[in-house]
Amino acid sequence: MGYGAEPWYNDPSSRPEAIEFTLCVRNQGLNRRPGEKDDWVTRGIADKDTYYYRGAFMDVVRAIDFVASREKADTSKIFAEGGSQGGAFTLVAASLDRRIKGIAPFVSFLSDFPDYFSIAQWPSQPVLQAAQEQGISRDGLFRTLSYFDVKNFTDMITCPVLMGFGLQDRTCPPHTNFAGYNMIKSPKSYVTFPLAGHHVETEAGWWAARDAFFQKLLSPETEQSY
Repeated sequence: MGYGAEPWYNDPSSRPEAIEFTLCVRNQGLNRRPGEKDDWVTRGIADKDTYYYRGAFMDVVRAIDFVASREKADTSKIFAEGGSQGGAFTLVAASLDRRIKGIAPFVSFLSDFPDYFSIAQWPSQPVLQAAQEQGISRDGLFRTLSYFDVKNFTDMITCPVLMGFGLQDRTCPPHTNFAGYNMIKSPKSYVTFPLAGHHVETEAGWWAARDAFFQKLLSPETEQSY
């Protein structure tokens, strides 16, 4: 799920051959308490051991554990996808867990923090303000964030990757998408939407490309290749 996104519910009759699981990480989506602020990106920023995304990244791995534990799950065909924060989680999932066989992240969040903060107002403003209020130096801040920078994970990905991004995205600019993408060593490709901003999920071309990508991975010939 994207940052602060409302929960959605899959239609079990639309893909009877597939198991679909939508993850709500801690304090977001179905786990969000009434009146809870959407300040997760600043929570625990003083230390890598207390920063919010330390636990959120582990929630992603536990989600894979849950899916793999289902009796009818074919664990040779586990895919992941997500946009924005969900794109970051998708990349982290494949980085940390080899059970993922293919991913389709789009407009991915949480990558290349020093440059990201110089070109995007959010999340830089609330994070820098929180650091100032807590007396955290700029070097100390970026040292903590480096442990959660998606570009520092993606060289561990071994599965095929399809990435989508919009050239007009001001929330997760293309530069930050490619910071993580460029580190990927496994087979990879991307789809660009020159006129799209942060919401490429509204572009029919993205879903068509994603479906074709996953379908190719399901073919017997492709399975043998990987």
